[in-house]
Amino acid sequence: MAMPPYTIACQECGAVATLKVASQWSDGETRELKTYAIVCAGCLRSALGQARARHSQCRMLPGEAVDPPGVWELAVGQPSGALPRRTDLE
Repeated sequence: MAMPPYTIACQECGAVATLKVASQWSDGETRELKTYAIVCAGCLRSALGQARARHSQCRMLPGEAVDPPGVWELAVGQPSGALPRRTDLE
């Protein structure tokens, strides 16, 4: 039986979250999104600024790569790799 649809709360204010702030990470074989924040549009600027500051402190092992933080649109039931990127909000 499938799970019923649900809403995700913004980590900053508790409103309905519609965006994911994340970086594409790879170790050479695996590629995935590493999440910094799940937020509403109103909290995006703050969350993106915090993600950029945290990203600048990332340590990586040889062979790892982490792209700068970006913005993806949340879609309930979709895996991270299928989320649409919102470069217009970055």
